[in-house]
Amino acid sequence: WTKEFVLEVDRASDIVKAVGAIKQLLLDIKDNWGAYVGDTDVSLARSVVKYGITLGQSTPKQMLRSSISNSIHGFSSAKECNTWCSTHIAAVKMSDMRRVFEKYVLPFADDAYPMFRLLVTPLDTEVPAELGPFERMTLEDISATYKTDY
Repeated sequence: WTKEFVLEVDRASDIVKAVGAIKQLLLDIKDNWGAYVGDTDVSLARSVVKYGITLGQSTPKQMLRSSISNSIHGFSSAKECNTWCSTHIAAVKMSDMRRVFEKYVLPFADDAYPMFRLLVTPLDTEVPAELGPFERMTLEDISATYKTDY
C-alpha cells in the first residue's frame, strides 16, 4: 500500500466544488455505511482482487514474475499461493472493508491529513482556503522540483 488515493476531476466545471463533494462523500460513506456498501460490494471487491491475481499469471512473462515473487514470499508454487490468496480473500467480511476504509481512505477527507494535491488551473484562479494551502507553480517548475516529466 502506498497511501495513494487518486481522483481525477479534470472534467468538472468547478474543480473546487468537485474536491469538496468528494470529501463530503467520504464523510457520508462513514456516517451511512450501509447505504453505500452491501454484500454485493464485498463480493465485487473479492472478485477484483482475485482477477488481479489471475491477470498477474496470464502470460509467460507475468507467470515468471509471479513465480519469483511467490518464492520470495515463501510459497513453493503458484498453486500454493493461489490457495492461500483464495482462502484469505474469501475470509474478508464487511467489517474488514469498513476498517480498511476508515484507516486508509477516510483520512483523505481530513484537511489536516498530509497529502499532495495538484490542481491544474489558470494562474489567476482563486483557490478557496477550505482546500488548504497551495503553492503556485508552473508545470515546468513542478517537473524540475519533483524530477518528473509533464
